[in-house]
Amino acid sequence: RFQLGASNMLTSSGTGHRPGATMPLALRAEDLPSWVGRDADLDVPWTRVPGGIDLRIVRGRSFDVISVSASRASDLDEGSWRSLSHRVYERLRDACAGRRPIRIWNHVPAITASLRPGFDRYMAFNEGRHAVMSSWFGEALEGILPTATGVGHDEPMLAVHALVGDVPCRSIENPRQRPAVRYSRRYGPRPPCFARAGMLDVAGRRTLLVSGTASVRGEDTVHEDDFEGQVDETLANLRALVVACDGRGDTLEAFDSLRVYCTARIGDPELDHLRSVLPPCETEFVRADLCRPELMVEIEGVASWSLG
Repeated sequence: RFQLGASNMLTSSGTGHRPGATMPLALRAEDLPSWVGRDADLDVPWTRVPGGIDLRIVRGRSFDVISVSASRASDLDEGSWRSLSHRVYERLRDACAGRRPIRIWNHVPAITASLRPGFDRYMAFNEGRHAVMSSWFGEALEGILPTATGVGHDEPMLAVHALVGDVPCRSIENPRQRPAVRYSRRYGPRPPCFARAGMLDVAGRRTLLVSGTASVRGEDTVHEDDFEGQVDETLANLRALVVACDGRGDTLEAFDSLRVYCTARIGDPELDHLRSVLPPCETEFVRADLCRPELMVEIEGVASWSLG
């Protein structure tokens, strides 16, 4: 039932741009990549559920989209924010009704805002997420984590969107990076819970869903204050995931779709550089805050190729 790949993709010059404008639009809490909207009608209304949380379930052709959100989340104190993150993930788990999500987008308000010295909102969010996922997946946690992106936006809402399908998805890690779920306490009391990529085989094609990927080697940010260095490192990580998935050559040509998250530090010269080095596929640019303040760009995507 799950069908992704080149046949689903449309080539464009960046659907995240205003006509006639250069800079990308800011991420909104409800925004999902264009390829998701082509499979599922995202205009389905939300339903309020207990606890001040909103829920939306969309039945698509290839997958279901389950979205959980909570408004007025941006100004909560540490304990309330951690509790809200926990409740949102509990609601997602319940809505999945025994099925496992294969791809998640976490849109976090004020993602790097400090809650106390050395501790930001993303770290508290990870505590809530980790607690639910640990009870959800148990001892098998690391081997079956979904692919995910976690980025910030300017709205007050916390929104978590998940793709749920019927086809098994195998978690893929990047040999150049430490698995996120094994991060040290330098990045918070509990680590982020996601796999670097997820692999599905359907109807003679292999599809690779790639998490938000940035200039991280091991668990460390590299090339701080060097935009082109960060781009090169990010692309190297994308290539490594394709190779890890299939042993293919070191190439970006397998990508059908990319979504590029750029911080407000990025201007026209940096965007021009990105366009010059990205592969020729559907690419949308979105302005967003990233989970580490020193990062300037993050890229997620979908790659596919024939198994024949």
